[in-house]
Amino acid sequence: MIIFGYDITLSDATFFLALVTAVSVIFTAIVAWYTRKLADHNKELVDQNSKLVIKNDELMRQNERHHMDDARPIVIIEHDDNIERYDARSIVSSIKESGANLGNNYATFSLNGQLRNIGVGIALDVTLMIRFEKSSRKEIIAEFPPLEAASGSRQLGAIEFHTTTLDSDFLGPNNQFKYNEYQSAPGQLWEIYISYKDIYGRLFYTKHPKNPQERWTTLGEPECGIPPGKSKEESSRELELCKTNSQSGSEWPGLHD
Repeated sequence: MIIFGYDITLSDATFFLALVTAVSVIFTAIVAWYTRKLADHNKELVDQNSKLVIKNDELMRQNERHHMDDARPIVIIEHDDNIERYDARSIVSSIKESGANLGNNYATFSLNGQLRNIGVGIALDVTLMIRFEKSSRKEIIAEFPPLEAASGSRQLGAIEFHTTTLDSDFLGPNNQFKYNEYQSAPGQLWEIYISYKDIYGRLFYTKHPKNPQERWTTLGEPECGIPPGKSKEESSRELELCKTNSQSGSEWPGLHD
């Protein structure tokens, strides 16, 4: 067999074909190795980028939490005699001339001290709730305007409160505040809960107990905005109602609209 002027035998052609095949196999193997190395390198880059994305997301969340913490208000009741050592705890009192201080679902109580924001952010939707005898049927609330950060305050004194429900034990016929309940309320066990929001809409509470051995405490955002301090049964019932209302698109009838 003569190819390109060369006399090629069958054995030579077979050898040449085998050589070409071997070279082709080696070349294919080399290409496959580089392809695999390139794929591994690309996978490593993708993994590194994913880790960087996760790290950046976490840094952004930390930064966001930091900014949110920088805007957190803390609202307390402050007293000239240092409310934390105010043994008598006569913060809440009735007003002797009760004729004009009781009405349809409201009563005027006197609070000794001032409402002050000692936090670093403005306090919005400020509400002061007094719960007597640890009962949700004996709660009264009053709303206040926003309190500026660090120095925002409001002198309390005579404040008009209304009950959180018309089914309140404080109310008699025609939803009138009961005189005897009004007079005896300050002497009962009570807890004051101040609720307020930051500029991000997060809801917080500050608790002032009547017991002078208990210091005031701040509480984080409660689930569904349910006021703290309620019994397990009440909390479970209101949480279930909240979830039902959320699924149906209704608003939760809490302290705030």
